[in-house]
Amino acid sequence: MNYINRYFCKALLLLILCSFIAGGMAGCTFKTVRPEFVTAPPQKYSIAAVGNIVMEDKLWDYLIPHFRRGLVNGLLEQKAFEKVLDSVSESLPESAILLSGKIYEVNKGSTALRWIVGFGAGKAKVRGVFEISGYDGKTLIRFETGQSYAGGAGIGGANYVDIEDLMQRLGKTVASQTVRWSRGEKVNE
Repeated sequence: MNYINRYFCKALLLLILCSFIAGGMAGCTFKTVRPEFVTAPPQKYSIAAVGNIVMEDKLWDYLIPHFRRGLVNGLLEQKAFEKVLDSVSESLPESAILLSGKIYEVNKGSTALRWIVGFGAGKAKVRGVFEISGYDGKTLIRFETGQSYAGGAGIGGANYVDIEDLMQRLGKTVASQTVRWSRGEKVNE
């Protein structure tokens, strides 16, 4: 009987260790999307241009390139547009949409709370409001979205995702929602 208990304990320990390694390497990130204003895409767009992205708190301006990188790469990866422009000329063609936004929350969270308490305590968060407009400046959709990171394996732990990575993930979320909208799909996940 003692042999079975030792075997069971070793197997349980191995299972727990494997789940921490598998879950911990990816870390637990969560996203939210909340549409505020949505119109159906009036036409097929072949160009997506990234316009003005601002931070509510200028302290975090250094994170804007990380967000833009995630946004542009996300749009390119999904191949929904013939062209993706990282900067905007003065006028856009009729087949273009313009993405702009304001990131109003950046919170690095607390590594100590993620380690000691876990289960969402000390999570890092980024949130913003984003808008897609047509070549004429008319707003087509506005939505709020965010990303959060609760630590490795979802119960706390190490920092596998830093604030720069979280901003890139926010950019990819905005890209995926833009593509969903452009295809006439529901905006949220």
